[in-house]
Amino acid sequence: MAERKKYTEAEKQAAVAKVKELGITKASKELGIAVGSLNKWRTELAEIEAENAKKIKAAGKKAKKAITDAKEAIEKTVEGRKCANIHIQSPMGGEITPAEIAAKVPADATDVYVRVDQNAIYWVSGNETGSVAIWE
Repeated sequence: MAERKKYTEAEKQAAVAKVKELGITKASKELGIAVGSLNKWRTELAEIEAENAKKIKAAGKKAKKAITDAKEAIEKTVEGRKCANIHIQSPMGGEITPAEIAAKVPADATDVYVRVDQNAIYWVSGNETGSVAIWE
């Protein structure tokens, strides 16, 4: 009895791409893979893609909310200082309060960029720019 060929995930993905390109019957004949296997792989890949899309959408919503909340909090807590155009560029982790951000940049800063992933706050004040670490 012949041993069944085992396909890698990359081979399965390539086969599913071929199904999308040629259709299931032609792809089956060209690749020498049973229609049932191609259908199974296509279903599995579609389920994985759908789950990943849900995760990406949820992460995007969470990041957007975090950015909106941070901007609102910064506007409320800067205590009379005008820090225009606050840009939160990394919602992927870490936490810093608006008051901590305001304390780290010059009072006349017009733009502030918080990059949690780089542990840095970048600021612009007229022609002057600078940066400071978020956490020491």
